[in-house]
Amino acid sequence: MKKMSLRKLVGSSSWLFILMVGCFMIGVLAFAPPARSAAADKLVFTSLPPGTKWYTDMVSLSQIVNRYSDLVTIVQPVPAPPAMTGLVQAGQAHLGMDPSDSFYYTVNGLGGNPGFDEGYNYYKGKPLKNLRILVGADTQYYALFTTSAAGIKTIPDLKGKKVAGYFPGWAVSNYTNAMLLAYGLDPKKDVQMVKFGRTTQAVEALIAGKVDAVCTSLAGAKIVELEAKAGIVVLPFDPSKIDFLKKIAPTVGIGSPPPYTPGMPKDKSLTVSTNRNYLYVNKNLDEKAAYTLAKTILEHAAELARVADYFQEYNVQSAVVNDFIAPYHPGAVKYFKEKGVWTDAHEMHQKDLLKQFEN
Repeated sequence: MKKMSLRKLVGSSSWLFILMVGCFMIGVLAFAPPARSAAADKLVFTSLPPGTKWYTDMVSLSQIVNRYSDLVTIVQPVPAPPAMTGLVQAGQAHLGMDPSDSFYYTVNGLGGNPGFDEGYNYYKGKPLKNLRILVGADTQYYALFTTSAAGIKTIPDLKGKKVAGYFPGWAVSNYTNAMLLAYGLDPKKDVQMVKFGRTTQAVEALIAGKVDAVCTSLAGAKIVELEAKAGIVVLPFDPSKIDFLKKIAPTVGIGSPPPYTPGMPKDKSLTVSTNRNYLYVNKNLDEKAAYTLAKTILEHAAELARVADYFQEYNVQSAVVNDFIAPYHPGAVKYFKEKGVWTDAHEMHQKDLLKQFEN
């Protein structure tokens, strides 16, 4: 079989994108100073570009914190998910958000399973042990979806179609592979896989009719725009095929999105891939600042829910996740103890994780 160069394999634009993110993160990790005290500086909330769920969430959280606390925050978008964790690890940003699949690989310095590692290998062998969980946030729902006019109802219907599901540097590419393979479709042979630098660009292409389906999260401004302009049809994923999703990461699950999720049928529920989001900070963030962030965010969740319905999941009871995969920040732990939701089991698990992360 004739070998292909990496440049030909990923395409020139994707190659430049990966190179840009890689160089950016090398510079950040090599020259970054320790995390600064929040008392004297603005806190940087890092996010993905405008139009994504990340941007909506971080702008909303920033506004809430600025309004109801003495902290001052700003939002700084970055080109791809690995840059967010890298910036917080280095102390150049103070709050990030990551779904449990990529967070699991990032904090442990692991590479993904063969064929399911796109976006996971940036920190392979270099675990980001400075990261600490602040709040267990909402559930993220990933799915393949199309438009009302496409006439596509199921994942097998995608055979021979143009699918926007390959995003260099984005772990969501794994979901595309898993969902197609689960239904006997080879991502390299049975569909026309189209590369995009950002998921928002892929949704724009779907609205314009340039692709037939997209795989990404079912939230964010671009998803709402898609629903308004073209109608969104979510392709259900059979729960019996959960083993294919588990190849992405052990934290991935399956469930039914809430009724307010774009593309949900009114008369019945359907199942898609699920992932829990974490808000995370640097371990050296001032304890008072971390305490204030957790308290302010969780105690004003009702106001956030007016921005996006999924903020309803932000509450004190669910903010402490069972079997969490990184230690919680001491400032957050202090707040959870005051609220009576931090149990002896949580404390034991926290101590076990701290032993791993501090060594």
